[in-house]
Amino acid sequence: MESTIRELRYAVRALAKQPSFTIVAVLTIALGIGANTAMFSIVDAAMLRPLPYPDADRLVSILLSRSSPNESTSENQVWWSYPKYNVIKQSASTLQLLAAFAHGPANLTGIETPRRVQLKLVSPSYFSLLGVDAVLGRTFLVSEDLETAGNAVAVLSHALWRDQYGGDPDILGKPVQIDETQLVVIGVLPRNFQDIGGNAQVWVPITMAPTIQHRPDALTWWGTHWHRIIGRLDDNATMEESVAELSTIGVALDEQFPSPFGVTTAPVPSPLTNSRLDPTLRRSMTILMAAVAFVLLIACINVAGLFSSRAADLHKEIAIRFAIGASKVRVARQVLLESVLISVAGATIGVIT
Repeated sequence: MESTIRELRYAVRALAKQPSFTIVAVLTIALGIGANTAMFSIVDAAMLRPLPYPDADRLVSILLSRSSPNESTSENQVWWSYPKYNVIKQSASTLQLLAAFAHGPANLTGIETPRRVQLKLVSPSYFSLLGVDAVLGRTFLVSEDLETAGNAVAVLSHALWRDQYGGDPDILGKPVQIDETQLVVIGVLPRNFQDIGGNAQVWVPITMAPTIQHRPDALTWWGTHWHRIIGRLDDNATMEESVAELSTIGVALDEQFPSPFGVTTAPVPSPLTNSRLDPTLRRSMTILMAAVAFVLLIACINVAGLFSSRAADLHKEIAIRFAIGASKVRVARQVLLESVLISVAGATIGVIT
């Protein structure tokens, strides 16, 4: 133990005698480690970490597979029309729950300083499907999925309730205004709720789409594809059974909503973990991860080159150490210890920054 401590002190002194070499080597390692740490944190949060919902492995995204008579391959997309969603919801027995949602920016008005917020239009089953309930008030009722005036209600995120309304416990029943639309607050979601597809701040029933989006046919025209669909598999159903059932439903959809161009469509369930990122964004993140890994490789090669140059400068010192009886193992261990010190210092700086 004493010998190791003595060698560690000697390694620190040796590196301190060559500050230029030490600083360049440490910063090179820090650059490579820092870039990889930052990128991996993003990839982990977006692609690798399990979804924070109960029985998340039972959650699926319903993709729309489109096949054209002029093309040999089909194309999957995530967007659906509301009439088609209703048909699937009424027909799919392998899906315990089904929910539609769409999100985008909106303006929170009717306050002293209007602010930009993320708004999400959701069907009432959205929150129960994800296993979340309000910490204050309630979420949406089935009756608020109807096209009536009684669905002008809103649920707020915990952060918006705290920052904009000071955590007012009497917020329930008070009005909020999204652009020109007046809504009534009925609930506040938990602090740790992680939404799908971004951090929404205001949720409203999806049947408010014609009013909020100024699109009168949003709920009636089957050719308008503007929202996504997610579902939860029934406890007694498998993914294979759901695929087969939805394929049959796809035939019924084409009969009820025939395409003038001969395009056929079919709903395809896919694990929600595979669909939480846009495929283009997923490919981009994978490429970026490979790029920063290559940066780390270049950094290691550069540091190896620095050590090779330093070894040539230390040739005389090493020869003297051999002459006074130092073993090859001890000299190699000393050089390895210096490398470890530089690596640890570089990694520490890279992770912290």
